[in-house]
Amino acid sequence: MGYEVRFNILKKQYNDIVAGFNVTMDNKVWQQILGAVLHVGNVMNAGNKQRQQADGFEIDAYSKTFSIKKADGKSIMNVILELLQKKTPEVMKLKEQFQPIYDNAKIVLMDLIKDSKKLQGETA
Repeated sequence: MGYEVRFNILKKQYNDIVAGFNVTMDNKVWQQILGAVLHVGNVMNAGNKQRQQADGFEIDAYSKTFSIKKADGKSIMNVILELLQKKTPEVMKLKEQFQPIYDNAKIVLMDLIKDSKKLQGETA
């Protein structure tokens, strides 16, 4: 495969990754979901002497919202999404809005960097 073809493949992958990041940064529904997760976490931490009412959460805590269950078996994330769906019906279109992320989930950023450096080395 020639230099120009490889360059165009890497450029498209880079642009696709940037598009995925932009979707998460600009998406109002995603911001509402994260805000709701933050609010629920703050409520759960309120009055917790050990956490001393810690406000905020680390992004890896987001995945825990699927495993933390209420007494009726629903995950915290299900509850959040049900509430948001009533308030903001667009939440049901989130998967469509995040299509660039689904489309590019197979791109490994470290491989893209490595391949870009290798290609750059060929021009030096």
